Amino acid sequence: MIRAGAGLYYGLTNLLALDAERAALGPPGVGRQSFSGTSISNPLPGIPGVPVGRALNFPGTPTLFTGAELLAILPAIEASKSQSLANADPAVQAIQITKQFAGANNNGLVSSEFPDTSALHTSVGVQRRVAGNLVVSADFAYRHFIHTNQMSAVGLDLNHYSSAPGPIIPKCTAVQQNDPHAQCSNGPINVIEDPGTAAYKGLLLRAEKRFSHGLQFLGSYTYSSETGTSFRNGFNLDNWLQNTGPIDSSDCTQIVNLAAIARLPRQFELGLNWSYTSAPAFSAYVGGIDFNGDGTTGDLLPGTTVNAFNRTMGRADLQSLVKKFNATYAGTNDAQGRRIPQLTLPATYSFGDSIQSLDLRLSRSFIFRERWRLSLIGEVFSLLNNANLSNYSGDLTSAAFGQPTSRTTQVFRSGGPRRISSGYESELLKCLWR
Repeated sequence: MIRAGAGLYYGLTNLLALDAERAALGPPGVGRQSFSGTSISNPLPGIPGVPVGRALNFPGTPTLFTGAELLAILPAIEASKSQSLANADPAVQAIQITKQFAGANNNGLVSSEFPDTSALHTSVGVQRRVAGNLVVSADFAYRHFIHTNQMSAVGLDLNHYSSAPGPIIPKCTAVQQNDPHAQCSNGPINVIEDPGTAAYKGLLLRAEKRFSHGLQFLGSYTYSSETGTSFRNGFNLDNWLQNTGPIDSSDCTQIVNLAAIARLPRQFELGLNWSYTSAPAFSAYVGGIDFNGDGTTGDLLPGTTVNAFNRTMGRADLQSLVKKFNATYAGTNDAQGRRIPQLTLPATYSFGDSIQSLDLRLSRSFIFRERWRLSLIGEVFSLLNNANLSNYSGDLTSAAFGQPTSRTTQVFRSGGPRRISSGYESELLKCLWR
């Protein structure tokens, strides 16, 4: 059998940000708003490095301003912001008063030219029966996505407020801050955009044996790649499509799965499921540093591209680039004037880990008077208790570089720590009478 197909699919527009947008574009004081630290001045004297009047915005730069001090001034800040909106002219928009839009839950204004995400899917495959109950198949799939937003609808600061050249809308002076008609800004203006693209290529090999002679199994192997625009570390606010490469969350080079059921003597049945996913792609970045001055920090290690490790680069490449970095960049200043630190690789680190799990199920059925069947079940998930570590840190300025921060979630009890469970199932058997 030879098969092929194609389709054009459209996603739904994400409307989660509209509540925050309406609060910003509506009359002052209507709706909930978030304020960036760039629009809040420090009122506390005596804090070294944070003088009175400095904006409470410290991207990538540790200061002596503590969380306890923030909690102490927070009630006054909230009251001041609420009062300024309550006393404002209701004929103007709230954003004319705040002169910034950080967006609730990291969202932003919705662009007037915000298209739906779309994807072109194509596939071609062949299937052949090689034995009475054994079928093998091979399929190739290609999918091309446009208008993607991998930031989960997080807005892009089109005002470029934190960029080295300064914002597009000039920063407000002390006099302009209280003038709703002044053309100035107090912070970023986040706008939801979806400029990204992505492409998936995958080859699926599959063998399936239908139940016969007490055995049924399904085995599959996938070799694939997914590349596209990344909005994570290394994203260039001045060139949105510059940061392209493997997509860390979905670029799984190899995936293997084996599932089988065997009928044993005395009404026992043994079920097995084994799955394997190769290590994901990995990016190494310099936390808190802005090399190109676009206003975003955590830029990629110079000489690397997004998610290059575990793909085109390895441990030797990293060591060589870190050595070159310390000789070239360490001790100088980035585009924002921040001191660039020297990098030291931990004694042990990793670019990620493969994920595998072996699950077993043993059951025994009892039939009562040909009407009821009772099955006793014993299950072991993650029999080999593989670590399945994930979310490895890529920050080269942290001692946690290359260290896992979590484990694979135990969805459907598979993939997490070993777990043993038992249970039963009952079923009423239906009889067909002539």
